[in-house]
Amino acid sequence: MKNLTSLGTTNYLKGIAIISVLINHYLNRYIEGNQSGIANGIIAIFYILSGFGIFYSYERRFNEKKYNFRIITKFYSDRILRIYPFYIIVLLIDDFLLGESYSIWNYLGVVSPYLFVNLILQCYLVSFIVYYLLKKLELVKFLLVIILTFILINVFGYMVEFYADISFNFFGIIIYRGLYLGHIFLFCIGMSIPFIIVKTEKSNFMIKWRAQLLIVFSCLFLIFLYITRIFLNNVFDIINAFIFSLSTILMIYLFLYRDFKKPLLKSFYILGTYSYPIYLFHLLYYTTLESLGIIQNNSIVSIFLTIILLPILSGFCILIQNLLELILNKGKTKLFTLQLNSLKEYKSVKSKNTDISIK
Repeated sequence: MKNLTSLGTTNYLKGIAIISVLINHYLNRYIEGNQSGIANGIIAIFYILSGFGIFYSYERRFNEKKYNFRIITKFYSDRILRIYPFYIIVLLIDDFLLGESYSIWNYLGVVSPYLFVNLILQCYLVSFIVYYLLKKLELVKFLLVIILTFILINVFGYMVEFYADISFNFFGIIIYRGLYLGHIFLFCIGMSIPFIIVKTEKSNFMIKWRAQLLIVFSCLFLIFLYITRIFLNNVFDIINAFIFSLSTILMIYLFLYRDFKKPLLKSFYILGTYSYPIYLFHLLYYTTLESLGIIQNNSIVSIFLTIILLPILSGFCILIQNLLELILNKGKTKLFTLQLNSLKEYKSVKSKNTDISIK
């Protein structure tokens, strides 16, 4: 199944999100003040968009075929080959050049200094089960199952935590943004968004009010992104965390619902395409510039120089991702050329493909 409009929008949104992460991490490290917790919330966008993309990945792989072990294992092996090489390279650099000391659990991604990695691995682990349920159940039933399961897990987890003083947040990898398995919840809903879009594409209400709703939920996302950056483990913070997750889901759904004019399309599209290696290597980029004396604390000049030199980071990430793709595809794929061709083709697409069969 090919959906170029969705491909263009998801990569565009990933590009905006990864730039926001880079900005927040720079502010945290080099500018006075407390801006912590913003980047952690922004990656919620990646969990939803990853779920959205994984649904299409399963659709392409099965394509009316019966579920079989070979296709499933091929999916997971492909995920491993796209997650671990960059991740291990970054940890090795941190370990041997920057003096960090990582354990085998860090290298496996079970407990990771890069939060997104171990949480997205959990999402991938449950992805086939979610896809199977999504295809077998009606959309409303699927959403009820996911939402009720998520609520019950959180009610149980926090009741035990409040009354028995026991936390299930082992090594900090179970709770995301104040909610037990919040990342998996976002991912699951992201996988269902293609179905939701098809179900609502002819809704007069959505067609008429989509722009206004997008503004409202984008504002709510930004407000609760800031509110939930500090989590104090009380009832009000848990409610705020639910509102943050809901507003993020609805914002992304509304962005994907219809195509829209995208400023700086090519730049953000490319950044979004290579957002994973950029996420992993950007702190090394900052550290390198700092060691060269280019970045200094509370310096406007340093900010401008960091921005001007940013193409070095993006160019490096494009290079290594293409090298990995060439190795994985035995030299048969010129990924960057394909991505640019997809971008050109996407620009010419006027309407969204909606060839998903809905129960």
